[in-house]
Amino acid sequence: MLLLADLGEIIHDVIRSPFSIPLAAIIFGCGVWTVSAISCAVSKVLVARGQERTRRELAAYVAEGTLHPDQAVAMLNAGRSKPISTESNA
Repeated sequence: MLLLADLGEIIHDVIRSPFSIPLAAIIFGCGVWTVSAISCAVSKVLVARGQERTRRELAAYVAEGTLHPDQAVAMLNAGRSKPISTESNA
């Protein structure tokens, strides 16, 4: 059974080894990469949810007659490099 004192000695040996700085750099780099990947994924999900919510709200306004369909398409295309077409591809 590994005792706490043994763990302390192991940590002390690792710190004193010549590989401690590269090992710490690798662990830190992996941690930064992991946090970056998770935050990027969360950001993409939130953007996609916001876009879908906007589409649904504009569709509701078009359905109730408050907004003309061409205006809704123009609002969806605002700020995009590739515009959404008004014709369905199906």
